[in-house]
Amino acid sequence: YSSVSSFIDGYSIVYKNDEGYNEVGVIDNNGKEIIDISDKYTSLWFSNGGEFRFWKEDEAGFIDEEGNEFIEEDWTRITPFINGYASFGEKIDEEEWKYEWGLIDEDGEVIIKSKEETPIYMNNGLYIFKDDDEFGYKNIEGDKEIKAKYDNALPFYGKGAFVKKGNHWDY
Repeated sequence: YSSVSSFIDGYSIVYKNDEGYNEVGVIDNNGKEIIDISDKYTSLWFSNGGEFRFWKEDEAGFIDEEGNEFIEEDWTRITPFINGYASFGEKIDEEEWKYEWGLIDEDGEVIIKSKEETPIYMNNGLYIFKDDDEFGYKNIEGDKEIKAKYDNALPFYGKGAFVKKGNHWDY
């Protein structure tokens, strides 16, 4: 292999690079290929719960330990599943690498259409959104729960979240 990742949950992402020809796959901690090393994917990476994220040409999605693709769409970015949801990004500007982000559930059903400026991570029923360089919080229906008025914001954990206004962080 020309490159290997650390083992996570007994698996490693492995790459072969031979004079510009790239192949990627997954091995277990015994060295057995569980996802064949090939040029089918441009990249593979870990997700959560035993699946992996994949990218190929203009698609991204998820693949299980047996190599079965179970969510695949014309996305260019995909985050791991967190709290039962993953965020997907669609490129809207080739020159500036800008994306619009949406949200899917574990069945691949679109819960929030791609429209947000940042990836969507649901925590305690809310996610951070950005509007005119300020941050606020929306619920899963996309309704604004806390208007965008902060310079920065972190996800809700427990009963609150850290937000920044000016030079001060508050909880």
